[in-house]
Amino acid sequence: MKFQPKNLLLKSLIVLALAPALSFAQNEASTIDAIRQKALEESKVMSYITELSQNVGARLTFTNRYQLAVDWAMKTLAGTGLQNVHTEYWEPSGRDWNLKKYTFTVVKPYPMFINSCPKGWSAGTQGLQSGDLVYLDARKPEDFEKYKGKLKGKIVLVSFASPFYMSFDPVATRYADSSLDQMAVIKAKTAEELDKEKTEEDELTKKYKPYFQLMTDRIDFCNKEGAIAVVESGYRPYGSVMSFSISHPGEVNDQFDFLTTGYRTGFPDGIPQITIAMEQYNTLVQMLKNNTSITAELNIEAELGTKPVKGMSVLGEIKGSKKPNEIVTIGAHLDSYQAGQGAADNGAGVAIMIEAMRILNSLGIQPERTIRIGLWGGEEQGYLGSTDYVKTHFTEGTEKHYVYFNLDNGAGLIRGIQLQNNSKAVDLMKEWFGKASLEGSNTVSVASAEYTDHVPFAEAGLPGFQFIQDHLDYYSTYHTQVDLMDRIPEDDMKKNAYLIAVLTWLAANHQGNFPQ
Repeated sequence: MKFQPKNLLLKSLIVLALAPALSFAQNEASTIDAIRQKALEESKVMSYITELSQNVGARLTFTNRYQLAVDWAMKTLAGTGLQNVHTEYWEPSGRDWNLKKYTFTVVKPYPMFINSCPKGWSAGTQGLQSGDLVYLDARKPEDFEKYKGKLKGKIVLVSFASPFYMSFDPVATRYADSSLDQMAVIKAKTAEELDKEKTEEDELTKKYKPYFQLMTDRIDFCNKEGAIAVVESGYRPYGSVMSFSISHPGEVNDQFDFLTTGYRTGFPDGIPQITIAMEQYNTLVQMLKNNTSITAELNIEAELGTKPVKGMSVLGEIKGSKKPNEIVTIGAHLDSYQAGQGAADNGAGVAIMIEAMRILNSLGIQPERTIRIGLWGGEEQGYLGSTDYVKTHFTEGTEKHYVYFNLDNGAGLIRGIQLQNNSKAVDLMKEWFGKASLEGSNTVSVASAEYTDHVPFAEAGLPGFQFIQDHLDYYSTYHTQVDLMDRIPEDDMKKNAYLIAVLTWLAANHQGNFPQ
C-alpha cells in the first residue's frame, strides 16, 4: 500500500487521544493485581482477628472490655500507617459492667451442668446463692396474683418453654448458584410497595408489643417479690446460649427495647438475670410441671458502674488527593455481646476492614477521594455509633458522603451486595465486581438488608450497603458462647479483604457521582 501521511497523522491523533484512558486502565489493572497479591499472599487478617477475639475477647459497649477493644483498634490502625486515627464520642451514655466470675449449677435432685450466661449488665448475686427453681407460668397480667408471696428466695424461670424441632438441615451452608440467581433478578420496590411493607412492619410490632411487655413485667414482678434471680431460655438449639442484655422495668415498644437497652443509666441494679440453653430450660420446666423439686446454686460476681460512660467509635483514613471532602467509608461494628469472643460477630468484619485499609495504604498511591474506616460502637444497642457518624459528618456536617460499605454477617465469603432498592447503582456495581474478578462473588441485588450499620446511611438517603455472604453456621452461633475463632475460615477472610479493598479503591477513584 502507498504511504499516506494524512492517514498516519489521523491514527497518531487517535492514539494520543486514547492514551490517558489506556494508561488509566493499565494503572487500574496493575493496582488490582497488587491488591490481590497483598491480600492473598501477604495477609495479616488472621492476626487481627486473633488479637481481637482471643486477646481482647467479648467487648460489650461501654464496658472496660470495650475500652480495651478501642485501645487495640487505635494501636492497630496507627500501625498500618493510616492518618487521623482517633475516637469519636457519641450519645447516649451507658454503664460499665465488669463480669469477674460466674457459675450456675443444678444440685438437686441430681447434679446437672447447665450451659448458661449472665445477661449483659446483670446485677451480681452478692456471693453464692442457693434456691429452689420455680416456673412463672403467667401468660397475662392477672396471672401474677397466684404467685404473690411465693417467689422470695427462689430462682425463677420466666420464659415460655419453646418446642424443640430436630433439624435435618446442614449445620453450615454456602449459597447455591440458583439462590444467588434469584437474588439478582429481584425488582426494585415501588413507593407504594415500600409504604405497604412499612405498614405491615408497624402492625407486626404492635402485635408483639404485649408479649415483650409481659416478659418485662414478669422480670419486674420477680424482683419486687424478692426472688434471687430470673432465668430465660436461650432460644437456640443444640446447646448454644444466645444472650442479650437485661430488661429494665417500664414500658417497652418492641423486641429491641426488651433485648438491647440494659446499658441505660438511671435504673437500679435490679435482679440478676441469666440465660440458659433452650433444651435444658425446657427440661427444667418439664421437671417442675411434673412436681420435681429442683435446687440450683448461682454466683454472679459483677461490678456495675455508677457513673455514665461515653460511647465511642474508632476512625482512621487515607486522605484523598483531589476530592478530600468526598468520603468513601467502610465499616464494621467493634462491639459484641458477652457470651462468646465475638469472633464471627463481628471480629471478622473488623479484621477484614482493617486489612483492606492496610492493603490500600501499603500501595503508596493516594486515592482521589478520602477513604475512611469506621469501627462502630453500640451497634448491638441500635447502631448508636454509626447513626452519630452519619449525623455529625453528613446530614448535619460539612463533608460529602460518596458510598458506605458495611460488613457484619460473619466470616463467610462475600458473594455479592444488596443495594437497598437502588436500581440505578446496579450497572456500576456489576462493573466493579467484574473488575475484582473473584470467583463466586458477583451477585448484585436491589434487595434490602437490615439490622446492621448501613441502616443509618440508608435511612438518611445516603448510599450505604451490606454484602451478601455465605452463612456458614453464623445464624446458629452469633451472640452465643460458641462465637469463637473456630468459626473463622482463613481463605474466606483473605478473599473478603481483597474484594473490599478493590471495591473501595474503585469507589474512591470513580469519575462522577455515585448513582442514586
